[in-house]
Amino acid sequence: MKVGRTQVLQKFTTSRPSPDETVTQYFEKLIAFRNMLIGTTEYITEHAMMTHIFTTLSNSYETTIQILEQWIPAPTPQVCIDAIREYAERPTLTKEIGDGSPSGALYCPGGNLGRGGGGGG
Repeated sequence: MKVGRTQVLQKFTTSRPSPDETVTQYFEKLIAFRNMLIGTTEYITEHAMMTHIFTTLSNSYETTIQILEQWIPAPTPQVCIDAIREYAERPTLTKEIGDGSPSGALYCPGGNLGRGGGGGG
């Protein structure tokens, strides 16, 4: 059934995260495609899996991907998936600190502003 395997490989190759799925759901879909092709000539290698993940995720994952690409030896797809999942599940800061004006800087009791910011003594 080479035709079926070729279709699975094509689905993997054209897969992109959709707005209505989580990064975990996207990874599960890619892993399922890879598992369907184990032991075949169309098998998705670790390198192909990581390249696909790195090139299809949104820019919000850019820093995490850049860090993973620098690892020596190269991380396995599962390590990459786990790191990106951890990043995706990390809570975000929802409250702004200050308004960008000098009076919105970090305030320390005693009149000091931020790190070594004068006014104390």
